[in-house]
Amino acid sequence: MKMQIKKIGDIFQISGRVRARAELFPVMSITMRYGLIDQSDKFKKRVASTNTSNYKIVYKNELVVGFPIDEGVIDFQTKYDQAIVSPAYDIWKLKDGILCNLGYLRRYLRSNKARRIYASKMRGAVARRRSITKDDFLSIQIPFPPLDDQIRIATVLTQAEKLIAKRKESIKMLDELLKSTFREMFGDPVRNEKGWELKKLPQLITKSKNSLKRGPFGGALKKEIFVVEGYLVYEQNHALNNDYSFKRYFIDKKKFEELKDFKVKAGDILISCSGVYLGKLSIVPEGALPGIINQALLKVTLNQKEMNQVFFVYVFSNPAFRNKYITSNRGSAIPNLPPMPVIKNIDFISPLIEVQNQFAAIVQKVESLKAKYTQSLTGLENLYCSLSQRAFKGELDLSMVPVEKEKQIVDLQGEIKETSSMTGELSASNEVSASKEYSEAELIKIIQSLAGKTFSFDSLMTELEKASFEEMPEYEELKKQIYKMLEGTNPLLSQTFDKVKKEIVLSVNK
Repeated sequence: MKMQIKKIGDIFQISGRVRARAELFPVMSITMRYGLIDQSDKFKKRVASTNTSNYKIVYKNELVVGFPIDEGVIDFQTKYDQAIVSPAYDIWKLKDGILCNLGYLRRYLRSNKARRIYASKMRGAVARRRSITKDDFLSIQIPFPPLDDQIRIATVLTQAEKLIAKRKESIKMLDELLKSTFREMFGDPVRNEKGWELKKLPQLITKSKNSLKRGPFGGALKKEIFVVEGYLVYEQNHALNNDYSFKRYFIDKKKFEELKDFKVKAGDILISCSGVYLGKLSIVPEGALPGIINQALLKVTLNQKEMNQVFFVYVFSNPAFRNKYITSNRGSAIPNLPPMPVIKNIDFISPLIEVQNQFAAIVQKVESLKAKYTQSLTGLENLYCSLSQRAFKGELDLSMVPVEKEKQIVDLQGEIKETSSMTGELSASNEVSASKEYSEAELIKIIQSLAGKTFSFDSLMTELEKASFEEMPEYEELKKQIYKMLEGTNPLLSQTFDKVKKEIVLSVNK
């Protein structure tokens, strides 16, 4: 593919000089995720001032740039002949004689690659108030292939986006299936129209001393006591994301023994006690590291003969239950879980344990399918990232992709059960050409480029993303390769604990 390079200033010129004044127009706002949308869609209502006379008119097919631009708040207005946007936004229009495909330009200007360029040119000390000057914006160079290739690229990426959207919808439908199954089997856990027996939390937990335990006071877990490895400190992140691979803070054995009343074991339920994620919860899986909860968690150890953990999670997460017992108790600037006496007095529906277990078995099957769909979604998103990177570098062979109509280009609408099959279809259509593959040798090159400074695992991941590999390595694979470089008589890497940042950092040995 022949790839030309143009400055944004060669393609666009300033617009947005016309104000709304007394006329009425649709009000639009720009978002990171969805681009330019109707303000009522974003906020469920109009939040613009009733006086929009100073708002800028944006005509159809003009480019709107918000701030901070490196978050991807840039998009074309393609919905209305005329709409209005905040006077804080910049508006640009195509120069006369410029032939381009807006779908292609939109995808590039909102891409991760473009956002990194914006970030490098932004000015200002406050993160979300940093901006880019008009001159710097217009000086940015972007790939600008011939119009037919722009159309082909936009079409290939559109088809991949449709597959991703379809997979996301499948995952959403599985979530809705479980919610509807719960309603059919148990009804509303607050109204209890099915007449289930009600029990208080103390009747549902084990008889052990610490079956219902709030985390220790914050003073017991100051950052200066944390160590490089030892017993894990469980945090809100575990309850929120159900991610038990997350490991940030550790305490030594002496501190663990001191705080053993707060220890965590498989099967415990961790509940977030404060903040915007109040009431989020998850079940500690088998194989979880030994450790303790921090001050922001509540630990519940259920009696399995009385209540199934999965059933408990669905009751506790039910909107009606949360509205009555959790969110209605917010009484301060920072939302907090109700006091322990109130928690202990909550009524839980308690169907026969056999029925609870039956529901848990259904959840397990659906979650297994959801995990496969999620893995497929990750593969599709990685493939999309690879396609777009290669497209913007001019590395895709688009000779077999017709230009006439989007629906005639490539048939990618069918259900793709495995990510590899999609890769095969795209390759068979000559859409994907060879590109740099990730390998341990490539990893070593990147690491050696960091010689002379310390770096965290996260910063190394950032460097890998910049390398634009066809596929990023799996987290566990990368971790094993790093550990390997720390071993032996002449290891490539050393690791130390940064006391200021409170994290492990790596460095290249001389």
